[in-house]
Amino acid sequence: MPLALITVQREKHPKLGDQHFLQAFANELRNRIANVLTCADEGGKLSGADIEVEIRDHQGWRHVGGAHYDIQIVVLANEFPARKANLGERTLALRKMIQLLLPLNITGFVWVRLAPAAFEEFGIGIIPPKDREILEEIFSGPPGET
Repeated sequence: MPLALITVQREKHPKLGDQHFLQAFANELRNRIANVLTCADEGGKLSGADIEVEIRDHQGWRHVGGAHYDIQIVVLANEFPARKANLGERTLALRKMIQLLLPLNITGFVWVRLAPAAFEEFGIGIIPPKDREILEEIFSGPPGET
C-alpha cells in the first residue's frame, strides 16, 4: 500500500489552510497516484483505495528545511521492475496531474520513492488455522516459559 505524505504551510496560501480543499485534494491524489504507479508486475495494480494519504503541517521548530515550498508530497511505494524502469516519466506525469489540482501560485514538489518492501496484515480474526495452532502452542505454557 503506497503512502503519500503531504506537508503544507497553511499560512502561505488560503487554499492550503482550507481543510475541505485539502481533503478533496488528498482524495483525488489517491486516484492519481494509483493511476501513475499501476504496473503489470504481480502486485503492481493499484486503485485509489490502496493509497494512504497523511497530511502534515509544516510547523516551525518541528520541521527543519523545505520552508520555501508551500506543499511537499512524498510518495513511498513498493519497488517493482516496471515502476523502476520509467520512474522519471511516472513522477513527471504525477507532477503534471498535481499541478492541475492546485492553484497556479502554489510552489512545491513531488518525490516518488520506491524501495523493496513487504506488507502483511495482522489481527486475530485473520490468522490462518495453521498459524493459530503455532501461536497457541507458543503461548500455552506457564507465564515466563515462553
